[in-house]
Amino acid sequence: MRFNFSLLADKADSAFPNLSQSLAAADAIVAARASIEREFSALANQQPRLLHLALNEAEALAWETGFPELVFPILAEEKAGQVSSWQARQQFVRQNGPMQAFAA
Repeated sequence: MRFNFSLLADKADSAFPNLSQSLAAADAIVAARASIEREFSALANQQPRLLHLALNEAEALAWETGFPELVFPILAEEKAGQVSSWQARQQFVRQNGPMQAFAA
């Protein structure tokens, strides 16, 4: 869920200095998120929900810190990479079919 802070942007500089910082952080996160979605476009085509969930989790964790615009890109890249690795492993397992172990 995204919140539209632009309605408060004109008052943010004077009355709410922390709000203007939050607006800048939100803009940085949106830009980083778009960049990561482009980088992992193959994953977004195959498993869009998983990528979306990974980026949402990274964003939630980033906002818990004092510097979300610095933490989010690194955390999101790491989480998207883990989902991509998982997806590649799943494809490998599905393509090779079930493996049977033979006992002597």
